[in-house]
Amino acid sequence: MIQKNPSLQLFIRGGLGNQLFQLSGAIFHAKRLSANLIVDETALINHHDLTRRNWVSKLDLSNFLGNKDIQWVSSHKFRFQRRNYQEISEEALLTLTTMSSNMNLRGWFQESYFPLNLNIEKNALTPKSISVNTKNFVDEILNNSDLAGIHMRFGDFATTSWGILPNNWYQRAFNELDVLGISHVHIYSDDIGVAEKLLQELPHRFTYSFPENSGILLPHELLWIMRQYKTFASSNSTLSWWASYLNVNPDPIIFCPWENHLYLKPWIKLG
Repeated sequence: MIQKNPSLQLFIRGGLGNQLFQLSGAIFHAKRLSANLIVDETALINHHDLTRRNWVSKLDLSNFLGNKDIQWVSSHKFRFQRRNYQEISEEALLTLTTMSSNMNLRGWFQESYFPLNLNIEKNALTPKSISVNTKNFVDEILNNSDLAGIHMRFGDFATTSWGILPNNWYQRAFNELDVLGISHVHIYSDDIGVAEKLLQELPHRFTYSFPENSGILLPHELLWIMRQYKTFASSNSTLSWWASYLNVNPDPIIFCPWENHLYLKPWIKLG
């Protein structure tokens, strides 16, 4: 009788940046433990927050997965099999050396270790399709060497343990852009009103605009656009981390706020 490999089932959640980290961790462990990978997308289906839906499936995952396949399921279709799965935490999974039974996994995997060990290429995770608006912005970025991008995350971050980046962090970023001679900056934010107020309060020499005023950018489109800038200032959101990590340029200048578990050389850390 042929013994089937056990299955590791990830319950994926959060926005696109979080989804990518969770998939990175799950793929890494599934490969390491020779397990089948199942991803339960129930938490993403018809989520009331549009940014929390299954945007990772809008990306080409072929280079990301390597030779590992994913079976996508939802709870109402898979509920009878779940009885045969044991729960395991992200921490316990790290110490597991073999899998003899099927396991359910809920974790965040917010460590650069997982993407780095998957050897994800810069040209991986491209969107399967983009809007004309997105293509136009990408063309503009590629044709302007003195154009930079900044991602500003506000909104629900105000009530989290990590919080919103302080104004003095943005001031340092603005100063660095001025030193580089950047003439114009595209600002991306979940709260354009707050971003506009901050830009009016803090001194800088560059002009700026908000591409999202021209139309909604879906998360996979925003990720693709932010990857194009030769000079980019990252917020403390996971989507911004992935935009920095997957930057398509050979030697981008990345300004970031990340601590050691997410910081990568040669990014420039602004304390």
